[in-house]
Amino acid sequence: MSRWIGLGLFALILTLVIGFSTVIQGIWLAITVALAGLVATWNFSLQIIFILITTLLFAGLLIPLEALGWWAGWYDDDLDTASYPGTLEEPIPENTTIRNYVIYLDGICQSHSQYLPEVEIFLNELAVALPDDIALIRGLMPYSVLNKPLTEDRWLSFLWRKADHYQMTASGGIFGLLIGVTINIRNTLIVGVAADQRYGPIYNQATAQMIYDSLIHHGYWRGCGIPITILGYSGGGQMAAGAAPYLKRALEAPIELVSLAGVISGNHNLLAIEHLYHIVGDNDLVEKQGPVIFPRRWKLLFLSYWNRAKARGKISFISLGPVGHNAAKGPYGAEARLPDGRTHLQQTVEVISGILQGTSAVVSAAKAITPSHYDLYQQAAFNRPEFYPLDQTVDPELCQAIAPWIGRLILPSPQERYSLRGVWFEVHHAPTDYQQLIGRVIPLGWSNDAATQRFVKTTTKAVYFSQEAEDSQKRGVIHPDRLNHWQQVDPLESLAGARPNDDVIVALSDFVEIQEAEFTSPEECSTYRLCIRQEPVQITGRYYALVKILQVAELQAQAAANTLNTTDSPSTLTLAAPPIQTSRLFRVAHYDRATQQFDGVEEIVSFPQVVLSKYGSYPSTTHDIEKTPLNETGWYIYGAKNASGMFVVQAISPRSLFRLSPDQVIVGKQNSWNYLKKRAWQVKGKKGRIKSVMLVGEEQGAEVRSQGSGVR
Repeated sequence: MSRWIGLGLFALILTLVIGFSTVIQGIWLAITVALAGLVATWNFSLQIIFILITTLLFAGLLIPLEALGWWAGWYDDDLDTASYPGTLEEPIPENTTIRNYVIYLDGICQSHSQYLPEVEIFLNELAVALPDDIALIRGLMPYSVLNKPLTEDRWLSFLWRKADHYQMTASGGIFGLLIGVTINIRNTLIVGVAADQRYGPIYNQATAQMIYDSLIHHGYWRGCGIPITILGYSGGGQMAAGAAPYLKRALEAPIELVSLAGVISGNHNLLAIEHLYHIVGDNDLVEKQGPVIFPRRWKLLFLSYWNRAKARGKISFISLGPVGHNAAKGPYGAEARLPDGRTHLQQTVEVISGILQGTSAVVSAAKAITPSHYDLYQQAAFNRPEFYPLDQTVDPELCQAIAPWIGRLILPSPQERYSLRGVWFEVHHAPTDYQQLIGRVIPLGWSNDAATQRFVKTTTKAVYFSQEAEDSQKRGVIHPDRLNHWQQVDPLESLAGARPNDDVIVALSDFVEIQEAEFTSPEECSTYRLCIRQEPVQITGRYYALVKILQVAELQAQAAANTLNTTDSPSTLTLAAPPIQTSRLFRVAHYDRATQQFDGVEEIVSFPQVVLSKYGSYPSTTHDIEKTPLNETGWYIYGAKNASGMFVVQAISPRSLFRLSPDQVIVGKQNSWNYLKKRAWQVKGKKGRIKSVMLVGEEQGAEVRSQGSGVR
């Protein structure tokens, strides 16, 4: 019995050993097969990677050769960069005058004129947000000097088509990812060439050429002066920065750059362009490499184009908040939301459309730490235009209008300015035939005269505040803040926007052409438009008279003070008004033309006390003005009537300064220069006195000497 039990155990153990060895052999075989498969797969992957690297190296070597070939003319007649001129995102309606051309340059994912889906959505949304008179051009291929898609008519077109397919879809897995990323790597090499100081100038001129051809194709013409904006995303920002200086030189046009998450080297002459808006998200790790890997953006190299442009206020940095560089968390993200509820895409469209239309909220005025003289003076009612009624008349025998046309300039809104083509003009005085226009707001623009248009074109500039200007604003210096970041600012807009409020009073000194107009003014429909050939002259007052001051009319001084002192400050001011001294009334005698003496009509006029300056002193005083020697020859007083009908003096000039006979004559260029440079500024001990000096050159010197005392 025990023997059979032992045989059974032996058989069982033998069976287990044989089964175990079989299992071990199976496992070993499986491992061997698996390892063989892995090795084969690894070898295949290495081969694919090797092929991709070899292809990229080959493509990289072709990049500078392609640029050099374009420069050297190797392509002869086969090269036509205008064969792919791009397309308008939305057609421009007929009879529309385009005010801005916008060219979009995509990032390093681009392989042909069709963009990634998120880019297509962005361009569509941007076109909807822009008005009809802004042309948005798309479809250019900045990653080729030939402006040809990667997927057409190239040695490696088959590879780029496959890569573009996997880039557009997520179905390729790791293999598709490896293939798709080759476009990014290849275009990154292009960006490197464009940033290079050796090959970059050649490549960037080629990019400027393709943009030039596209603009000409879409109706632009050299020297027309229409602003151009190049919008570059990611690597497109570098391509735009490199091409802009050459394009400006070729087209003689104002050019702005908008860099959206752009990686810019800083090697290019940004001083030549109007402005660069650099828009970046706080979570953009790609853009942050630019200030690190490009030495010209280091603060240490303060003389680089980039740092000099920053110092001059030509670069504005705009943060998008918690936004990344690309994909769903990037600026084109249609699902990711900001803390305020907007999507990344909505914010990007709002920021860029605001910049293109001149209505961007990113432009904000610097807060003044100390009040300006303008702020202080505005608190006195007599320093504001509304203090003087428009429906007033004066005796023409006593007072004369400073000019036939007098009025207040009103700066148009950013939405109005391109259709208005000028500024608004509130008429304060008009010739007899146009008295009905007094009090109305009508358009004021430039004459179509050829000489006038040349002058306007020469003097029309973009306005961007430098850091120094913004710092001076904080110290209370007044700048044309409303014009900041405006393109194509002409002299009329410059004058109208010179102050924070629309209170610039001017006289139209030259011939005024009156045209029929079809504009809607801020207050009413106007059927007139005034056109001028020369700049308006800024004036103080509406009328002027020649008088002699007889005495102070003290009894009525307090009544004048109740009217002239500050009662209502402008709503925009929050400063505490300093105490304003009692305005003084003076009895004056008008000049009689018949007797040529100051024995004409007598009346009482008001000299309002000027406001105390921020330095603690009064800029001027009327104390004992009637006792000065200058009073004997009279004064020209400038002003207008207040609501009670009293003439308020806003400016005064001694008549003796207007005589043609000077107090002193200085002959010779060098003598005149020495007087202007040194002696004219020596005013110590001369307070309360005036002197007129005539400066003549060498040619007129002999004539002046021969006249002797007759000149005086």
